[in-house]
Amino acid sequence: VVKEQRAEAAKAKAAAQAKAEAQAAARAKAQQASRSTARTSLTGSTYSAKVATNAPSASSGIRSSHNWATAGQCTWGALNKWYQSEGYYPGGWTGNALVWASGAARAGYTVSSVPRVRSILVLQPGTYNSSSAGHVAWVTAVNGNQVTVIEMNAMAGPYNYNTRTLTNVGGMQYIYAP
Repeated sequence: VVKEQRAEAAKAKAAAQAKAEAQAAARAKAQQASRSTARTSLTGSTYSAKVATNAPSASSGIRSSHNWATAGQCTWGALNKWYQSEGYYPGGWTGNALVWASGAARAGYTVSSVPRVRSILVLQPGTYNSSSAGHVAWVTAVNGNQVTVIEMNAMAGPYNYNTRTLTNVGGMQYIYAP
């Protein structure tokens, strides 16, 4: 009886998680559509003013049809957040987090040391105690040199996200979403 109850509870939890992920994906898709509509409605003069007040514009690189990183790791989490924001996965590189900035640049993405919302933060080994493989996270806010990120497999462990705010220092690079 206990085994059956546990199995039913696990099924219910999995169903609830799948529903939440589907709702999050739907919200992300709606936000992407809204952002696309806003981008296409901008005039040249409005667009120029917008670029002048934000971090540098970003180029779009190679796309992937799937999340190619290892499930539960920071790389998978960062790609998942990119997909939720942009509606596609970036691609054209592989490997541990420490090589992501150079790989993304080769794949056609803009990489910079200037923090920007809607970008993947790449931490080199040792920066904020990242492992020898480095670490990546999704940037959700920038306030001066303070960068707020959501990350997987950091303080919350594999398959779990946590949020934290870091001070932008050497050893941090950003892969911009276009």
